[in-house]
Amino acid sequence: MRKPNLKIRLGLLKNISLSIVSILVFFSLLEFSLYIFESEKEVAFDCCDSMNFFPVCSKKDYKLYTNRYNIFVLGGSSVKMLEKQGYKLNQRIRENISEEHGNVIVKFAGIYGYGSARLFPYFESLIRCNKPNLIIFYLGNNEFEDQRIIEVITKKEGTFLHKINSFMSRFRFYDLYSRMVYRLGNIYAGYSISKKNSYTPKYPLSYPYYWGFLRTENEKDKIVYAFGKTLNKTVNLARERNISIILSTIPNNIQFPPAASLNFFNSQDLYEEHLMPGVGYWVTHKDSKEELINLLLKGLRHISEHNFKEARKIYVFLKRKIPQEDSFLEYYLGRYYLEQGKYGLAKFHFEKANDLDADPHHVYSSINEIIMKVVKDNNVALIDFYSVLENKSSNGIFGNDLFVDHVHLNKQGEQIWIDTFFEVIINQINEDLDSK
Repeated sequence: MRKPNLKIRLGLLKNISLSIVSILVFFSLLEFSLYIFESEKEVAFDCCDSMNFFPVCSKKDYKLYTNRYNIFVLGGSSVKMLEKQGYKLNQRIRENISEEHGNVIVKFAGIYGYGSARLFPYFESLIRCNKPNLIIFYLGNNEFEDQRIIEVITKKEGTFLHKINSFMSRFRFYDLYSRMVYRLGNIYAGYSISKKNSYTPKYPLSYPYYWGFLRTENEKDKIVYAFGKTLNKTVNLARERNISIILSTIPNNIQFPPAASLNFFNSQDLYEEHLMPGVGYWVTHKDSKEELINLLLKGLRHISEHNFKEARKIYVFLKRKIPQEDSFLEYYLGRYYLEQGKYGLAKFHFEKANDLDADPHHVYSSINEIIMKVVKDNNVALIDFYSVLENKSSNGIFGNDLFVDHVHLNKQGEQIWIDTFFEVIINQINEDLDSK
């Protein structure tokens, strides 16, 4: 085969150069046009698209939100599951607000599996389109999932895509670019994790569901830091618009068995199946730590049968084999002391097991510490719902008496939520409306 002659190669080089110049000109014009029309950005926001929980598609819709006091509860599945309590809460509010204060309504804006990062665009749409007077943040359970998906889609450190993303963020058309990348990333991420336990939920702008494990304490710290950053950004945006804010600490079932360990049992040791009753979601591979898991289960049976002498022997043996801090061993001690009525010690070890659990779909104590810090730094209202449930629980250890699983409230827990938030909402409404 003959090599292309010089004339052909020069022509090819010319066409490539023209293409590069055309691309640069296109983006320069786009950059300039966005600079000219930058002030129109908010006016052009589409309140009827899929990024809005409650689409505003007509003058009638707009008037509906304008002529009342609007309260939104923002969060993940815990908020979504509270929707069924909405009628009860709104009825109580109507009965306790005077007619002169007008029409007050609470709406629940929750999406299964979403944390603060992926809820932020929806939060922006609430602010721009639905005229909120008060927003209650009840979130913190899905922060790991959010960060993992963002990492998979666009933010993964050290990848070529991340370098392009960092460069493009300098320009005004970055919003358009990032939207395109997220759409493409959604397809890529769905393909790349299709062999894992994933599906695409049926709600607008859906992302692949990613059930994964934390790998290290350092990774957990980074995610907690990212949560604080997003929460601060969210609160500041609301305050700029003179919207009242209430934050809530988030409880979870500390008696629920851990799923994995940050320090000893890791994701490589575990099957992704719900086959480990009494310990958590997972069982170990046959060739890896099976003996220790079986011994752990045997010890838990001794505890439930009040055979504490044998249970203690097993714990001492396991502790020698597992020298690191481990969620399963802390849970073991929690059960051990609970069955003996030593509730203070039981609570201490259950909480420690919770913080060492590598299953990220619940709140670590550090998440609630961040919520309290954001409240203090921004001087906004707080509902310490963690402490409320603690006081309502038997022996100060909330568990299956108030939860249906590791994080979602049962009927009794939901009733406590309604009672607690109702009081705070009424006080905030009266304060806001009386100040006008």
